[in-house]
Amino acid sequence: MKRPLLLVLCLPALIGCNDAVTSDSCEVLPYAETGPHVVGIMETAWDEAPVEVWYPAAAASGQPAAYDMRNWLPEETREAIPLASPTSFTMNAYRGAAALPGSYPIVLFSHGFGGYRLQSSFLMTHLASWGFIVIAPEHPERNITSVLAMGEIGDDSSRQLRGALDAFLAGELPGLTELAGYAQPTNIFVSGHSAGGAPVQNLVDDSDLNVRAWAGMATIAYPTSETTPGLVLAGEADEIAEISLVQRAYSELSARPKTFVSLRDAGHLAFSDICAIGRSEGGVLAIAMTAGLEIPNVVARLATDGCRETNLPAEAGWRPINHFVTEHFLAALHSAGEMQSSSVEGCPSDTIAEFRSEL
Repeated sequence: MKRPLLLVLCLPALIGCNDAVTSDSCEVLPYAETGPHVVGIMETAWDEAPVEVWYPAAAASGQPAAYDMRNWLPEETREAIPLASPTSFTMNAYRGAAALPGSYPIVLFSHGFGGYRLQSSFLMTHLASWGFIVIAPEHPERNITSVLAMGEIGDDSSRQLRGALDAFLAGELPGLTELAGYAQPTNIFVSGHSAGGAPVQNLVDDSDLNVRAWAGMATIAYPTSETTPGLVLAGEADEIAEISLVQRAYSELSARPKTFVSLRDAGHLAFSDICAIGRSEGGVLAIAMTAGLEIPNVVARLATDGCRETNLPAEAGWRPINHFVTEHFLAALHSAGEMQSSSVEGCPSDTIAEFRSEL
């Protein structure tokens, strides 16, 4: 049933609930469900760096796409990891599938420090299923390959996002000319995880893109624009972007409307695929260390924040993340028109610790 946009969330302090109720029967998150579109995925390049693009597809084609985290490791280390090791992640998307003709808004995504362009494919795929074209460039100057090499680290992500977008809209990204014809160049959204919050801020505040809305995940870098709707997502157990710092940054935001959602027991990597990769063998960090890879302290800290047994299981966190980002972008796109509502009313939430929204 379609209803006006309404976000009514009850917090654990509210009473009158059965403690045995699970989050699936308790939380009503309509945009956590996969959207109406099959999703295609293509890899292209801009400025000699890879760019991943997700989009609505006409039909499934072959087997679901997957990526292997070994591809970001030094060659000698990659070869030391047994082929049977669970270092791959399978997406609900089909590589090279024909695009579905239509008219689609665009989401730009910036990965975190020590991350990679595919790190949050659960969310990128989900947004494409709801009718968005998602563009995620690799940031080689601060991705996991650069951090593992312990070399010089930089950040050119704002230029890479804008450059990839401009090339895409001009039909200049290899293999994506037809898809570019289905894009809506005036409906641009931006999202970033951790260090990816900085380019989000730059593209909203210091460019002529007229971004419709933005979403920052586990970051304290936010735009200063008062008119661009903002969504802040945080993990209560995040030891990198600590919850108190994220809450303070949110309170200082002048954006309207603005929304804050924190996830119970979630760490820094709750907003990525990483905690689900290699879980049967202790996670990707354990697999790499077993293979003899020397792990810098900063990588070890990043690779475990959110993946511990005490943290919210990855898949449980993906549902509210998918829901709130999708709902936020669709609300901005349609000016909060005919939207399904979300509700966690009348019972404690297993995943959502705090919700705030200011118009």
